[in-house]
Amino acid sequence: MHNQKDESDCVSTEHIDQDIEAGKNAADKVCQYVDWLLSTVNPNPPHEDVWIRPAVHPCQKHHEGILDFELDNDYADLLNMVQRHTNCSTNYCLRNKGNESELKCRFNFPHEHCAKTRLEFEEIHSKGDKVQYKARVVTERNDSRLNNNQQLQLQGWRANCDIQVVIDHYSCVEYLTKYAAKGEPRSPMLKKTFNYIVDSVHGNGDSHKAIKKVVMKTIGERDYAAQETMHHLLSLKLHRSSFNVIPVSLNGSRKICHNTSIENDGICTSNSLLDYYASREQYDSSPETPYAHNHVPDWLDKLEAIVQSQVEPDNELADQQATTREEWMILSDLHTPFDNSEQHLDSTHDWHQDRHQYTDQQIGEMPTWIKSKKEQVNTTYQEYEIVDVNSFSEMQQLAYNIVKS
Repeated sequence: MHNQKDESDCVSTEHIDQDIEAGKNAADKVCQYVDWLLSTVNPNPPHEDVWIRPAVHPCQKHHEGILDFELDNDYADLLNMVQRHTNCSTNYCLRNKGNESELKCRFNFPHEHCAKTRLEFEEIHSKGDKVQYKARVVTERNDSRLNNNQQLQLQGWRANCDIQVVIDHYSCVEYLTKYAAKGEPRSPMLKKTFNYIVDSVHGNGDSHKAIKKVVMKTIGERDYAAQETMHHLLSLKLHRSSFNVIPVSLNGSRKICHNTSIENDGICTSNSLLDYYASREQYDSSPETPYAHNHVPDWLDKLEAIVQSQVEPDNELADQQATTREEWMILSDLHTPFDNSEQHLDSTHDWHQDRHQYTDQQIGEMPTWIKSKKEQVNTTYQEYEIVDVNSFSEMQQLAYNIVKS
């Protein structure tokens, strides 16, 4: 029994050792990624008395005007001018945390120097009794006042930048909650209104009436941030997307060309997106390529399964699709001589053949034909007999007054 217990302990210890080693490797990869993405190392920190303040502020320079040999000095100037949290004050960052009486910076400045990027794990509060932890990245640092930065972003933006790394779902939830719950700057209207009501109400006044006045006076529009205000003033969109949605008609309709010629085989319509997709370049149905074998090794079986799973639509579905045709299509099918009693509603009209009945000049004049005909017609107005309003009956007078008003 003693030997069996020792063997089971060795097996469990081996799994633990493997988990520990995998955790160390994962932490090393995270630290390498953080060092590649951002930095808190100042190549020329001001406390070493080597850096000289430039005569021209780096934010006034354009990135394209900086020469290659000046990039390192420009990066150091930007770090020391816009990326350092130099002073802490009660008007900005000094806060009381919890029950502590001492004021501390809400950004945790100044930070301690660190020789190498590492991960630290902090215990977090949860609903259950199980203890949970979240990871915190401590970056390599030689400047206690330097904010996180990325060189390419900083030199391109030419102003203060903030960059953070999200390495677990706790950090992601915390980041999203922070910005989703972040409000606009507090308006002083409530404080001013409250002071006004307190000063105007006497000692024996009704408190409910005073509170009602405060609430009624504070109802109004919210505060607008500077960025949102500038967007409204410049008539810019408050949100946009990099994707453009193009509606594609699937009923087979085509675009009519206004300028056509006989050299174009008499075709007066152009291809739609559906036509271009139907005439696209199609590849061989059996791509024997290394990419297909590596990523879709069983593509042929999947394709056959899809083909076999397809069924013919029933007549009810076909009739339903037929009723979705637009009105102008149905009317175009009825464009036949009236003496043709055998014309069927489902017949189609050959528009390309109909085009040969008109010349190129007539087709070119078609878009403006209605407008030109309206201008040529002389409209005559019929003269009506003048009616005496005083001769109206009571009901006619009532109707006349309603229309006149």
